[in-house]
Amino acid sequence: MRSVVILGGWSAVLATAGTCLGAIPGAWEKFPTKANAEAWRVYDWADNSYYYPKWDSTAGNEHAWLTHIRDQPLEFSAAGNVAAGALVGNYGTANVAEIACDVYIANLADFSELDCSIRTKGPDGVERWYYSIPYQRVDFTGSGWWTVRFGMDEIWSYNNGSKDISIIPDAQFLASIKEVSINFFPRVGVTVNRDAAIDNFKLEPKLTPPAITTSTPGSTFRLAFTPAPGLTADLRQMTTTAPFTWSDVPGQTFIEGPAQHVYSTPRDASAKIFRVEVFPEYVPIVTVP
Repeated sequence: MRSVVILGGWSAVLATAGTCLGAIPGAWEKFPTKANAEAWRVYDWADNSYYYPKWDSTAGNEHAWLTHIRDQPLEFSAAGNVAAGALVGNYGTANVAEIACDVYIANLADFSELDCSIRTKGPDGVERWYYSIPYQRVDFTGSGWWTVRFGMDEIWSYNNGSKDISIIPDAQFLASIKEVSINFFPRVGVTVNRDAAIDNFKLEPKLTPPAITTSTPGSTFRLAFTPAPGLTADLRQMTTTAPFTWSDVPGQTFIEGPAQHVYSTPRDASAKIFRVEVFPEYVPIVTVP
């Protein structure tokens, strides 16, 4: 038996980056608690009602799920009530490249398509729902868990009542995100009592290499850079003899912003080649009831 709920309210966020409000760079919803699952909402088109998703507490496989009561779509949505808005807000300043999510398809034969929707302001300044290019049944080779991705540099669309209007997200679109949803569309006429589920919802950061500046004050060589939000960086150095391999500079790994990082080393007569490699820094989020 499912309980109808009403959207609203606020929850706190616990994350490795500390408590905050708004999109967290690299935010990672792993559904570690029942409260995490129940901060989400599922809209069932079968009866036009919102529900709390169910929570699977299996250690290492925690996730949120719900069952199709008829052959109508289910929309798993996150708004400001999920970890104090860790998954919504300004995707521009949070350096978000794409939304990634693991989705569960109980039976591929009963599945039609799946997409992501975002409620935000479009280039015309009007707030509305925008929809991604959908994943179709042919995009999957079987039932079970799959990872899907929805890029912020891809086409998103809305319907103006007579036709679909397509846009590429601009700064306003990215800065004003109020809600995000993962939407399961079953095959009409066949899907009854099939489960749909989501896990590992991530705000994937852009792997943008930082600008590097160098200076040589006195007898010192200095190299400075600032990793973008949601990234860590490693400073690496090439060997000066064959086979010319790269290795980490000692003490210069897992470097985070937002402060500028400066590496200093004494100057000598030998030539040195450095590079900066960046990696996603995921931040697991926890919703406190």
